[in-house]
Amino acid sequence: ALADKLGEAGAEWLLGTWNGADPDGQPITLTYGQEFDGQAGTVHMKSSEMEFKALIAVDPNTDEVRQFGIASTGALMTGAWGDEGAGLALEATWAMVDGTRQKLTYAHQWVDSNTMRVIVYDGPWWQNDTKKFEILFKRAS
Repeated sequence: ALADKLGEAGAEWLLGTWNGADPDGQPITLTYGQEFDGQAGTVHMKSSEMEFKALIAVDPNTDEVRQFGIASTGALMTGAWGDEGAGLALEATWAMVDGTRQKLTYAHQWVDSNTMRVIVYDGPWWQNDTKKFEILFKRAS
């Protein structure tokens, strides 16, 4: 179950609603939740430019944590979660409506009980020179 994976990783802190701002200063809300008694997770991101929803679950054949989502723009995203070293990372591939593909990594780092850093990389997270931007999120009250 996904809840078990979160517990093993010490990542229960990720659950909840977080508020931040994109590099242009526009607000972003990001919510991570659980469904089906912890078997799956949900993601809901909302910004001034788009909205995104996804499901996260453990693949019963590979034990890999997978995510599948769709943006209000029509773009589809698939990805896999793993250990980023200082947190959790989602390596994602976006299928854009114009037929192109984009690979991004979203590294989630715990700062304190009310703060999370998300670093977005253009490609794999371990290629640190590919950092696009980072967002500091505060837990919603």
